[in-house]
Amino acid sequence: METQWVDWNNGVLSHPDANCMLEPLEGCLKRLTVIPAKSDTFMPRSSVVISYPQELIRKILTVKGPGYLCDEIAREEEPSYIRFSLETDLKAQLSQEKFAPYLSIAVQKRDVHQNPA
Repeated sequence: METQWVDWNNGVLSHPDANCMLEPLEGCLKRLTVIPAKSDTFMPRSSVVISYPQELIRKILTVKGPGYLCDEIAREEEPSYIRFSLETDLKAQLSQEKFAPYLSIAVQKRDVHQNPA
């Protein structure tokens, strides 16, 4: 069954499982907030500050659904989001002494990719 969409109207995209609201912020930034239709809908994240155009948000919503819309976008728009998740999970499994070398390698690789010689 194809999803029935209601076009963006006053910053709201209606989906059968949620309403996605855009709030204009400074410059080209917007706050995307997802309000699920059911209170038991799992969402690791319900809001994110974005620069994405409305059509791209709609496409991601089609693929990921409302429960993971903000989570998916935050992975690109907020690099610290993934880092925090990984660090939290790894620190729960490894002692600080074992974790530290991996963290420094990741930081070195990031610096090389951001500032190629």
